[in-house]
Amino acid sequence: MQKNFLKKGFTLIEALIVLSILTIISFAAITSFSGLRSQAALEDGRATLVASLEQARSRSVSGVGTTAEQHGVEIRQTEIVPIKRNESGNIEYDLDKLIKLPAAISANETSTVIFDRLSGTSTGTSIIVKHANGTETEIIITDEGRIITD
Repeated sequence: MQKNFLKKGFTLIEALIVLSILTIISFAAITSFSGLRSQAALEDGRATLVASLEQARSRSVSGVGTTAEQHGVEIRQTEIVPIKRNESGNIEYDLDKLIKLPAAISANETSTVIFDRLSGTSTGTSIIVKHANGTETEIIITDEGRIITD
């Protein structure tokens, strides 16, 4: 008489296969999440910089300040400093309104962007905003003072 034993549980091979599949799926999810976080940080840095540029342009166009005052920003590696150029051509830094870029985000080089009073025009320039992982985005300021992002 042959006894029929009930097979209970999983074999070691089955358990290892399931564990391997779960490891691969987890690795893919973590990698994807990491990429999303860096993209979100880059987008936040870009939005911060664009908002600062738009505010400076708005102040120049609206004629805030004295009759010959122009507004702009100085973009440093990890911060944005609002500036204004007075009647004598001297640049004044508003360090009380200094804005830090998000962690792991930096600008490619120090750039100064000043918008002309009332017209809002500026000398055309381009600013590269980078994440520590190497991804980047470009902000272009046209001669007409338009701010374009990619």
